[in-house]
Amino acid sequence: MFRVTCKVLLVTKSASKENLFEVKWWKIIRFECTLVERSKEWWVESIDKILHFYNDLQYYKNPENLKLLKDRIELSKKRKKKIELLPLNEFQLCSDDEDN
Repeated sequence: MFRVTCKVLLVTKSASKENLFEVKWWKIIRFECTLVERSKEWWVESIDKILHFYNDLQYYKNPENLKLLKDRIELSKKRKKKIELLPLNEFQLCSDDEDN
């Protein structure tokens, strides 16, 4: 097993245009190598979805179109109104005296 240790130096600009430095250490302590065989059938079935996703990605990179996407996401997050059922009146209820 290999041990890899890296240091990442982050540089950010604040409102006062000063450079702030932050050092984050990380290391890989476990990894696995897995052989993934190619499936031509899966590729043929999936390429249309992949291309559709890529085309959407290119379309929404435009800031005007991005606004449309954000609006669409907001609409999908809104809760739908619950429909309150009205109480049944006597006409709609079945009685025990009736024959079915």
